[in-house]
Amino acid sequence: MCALPPTAAGTGMRASVNYGNMLADPERLQHMVQHVVDLYDANRNGTIEFEEYRTMMNDLFERLQFDEEDMMTRQEAMQKFKELDDTESGSLTVEELAPLVTELLDTMRDKFEELEQEIASVKEVTTDPKIFEEVVDQAMYAFDTNHDGCLNEEEMYDLLMECCRKMKLSKSKRPSREEVKDIFTDYDEDRNGVITKNELMHFLDQYFESLLENLQTAYQRLQI
Repeated sequence: MCALPPTAAGTGMRASVNYGNMLADPERLQHMVQHVVDLYDANRNGTIEFEEYRTMMNDLFERLQFDEEDMMTRQEAMQKFKELDDTESGSLTVEELAPLVTELLDTMRDKFEELEQEIASVKEVTTDPKIFEEVVDQAMYAFDTNHDGCLNEEEMYDLLMECCRKMKLSKSKRPSREEVKDIFTDYDEDRNGVITKNELMHFLDQYFESLLENLQTAYQRLQI
């Protein structure tokens, strides 16, 4: 996978702020566009041809963690490529690529802001016992559909699917019904057939730890 130019890593500046500054500075923006061309110009002819362009888009979409169904198809990529290719030369110059790079940087800035907020929120939950217990109570209230004060296997399945969505796991990576049953059994520590509040606390403690790791990994992937 090709690397993006360094952003805020090691500078003490939030990446979303750094990207915002870059978008406001024409010289830095021009340098970024040239850098993108240099990264993906495999045959070193100074332009981006279609296959190089498609590689670039798939790379950036993966970094942005778009859902699989949102990934650009070859047909959509070709249409966008034709729209950018003003001279109809079959390749994109730095000038032709500039609007797309600007759009992508704007999207990346928004993604950084979203990740920064999510990381801060998860850290708050994991470091403040009172807030963590409030979250556990909210989860129990939201998914305890029969209002018996605990979660049965079906309710736990619904909770797990929501956790997977929060972690942006594709459908292919989400646990099956059989795997959810195993997870349920693992956390049903007293083997009474339901997940109590204390057992839910153990599950959510590990969940938030994994969620924070995923968010921080996603943040670093954008900065590489």
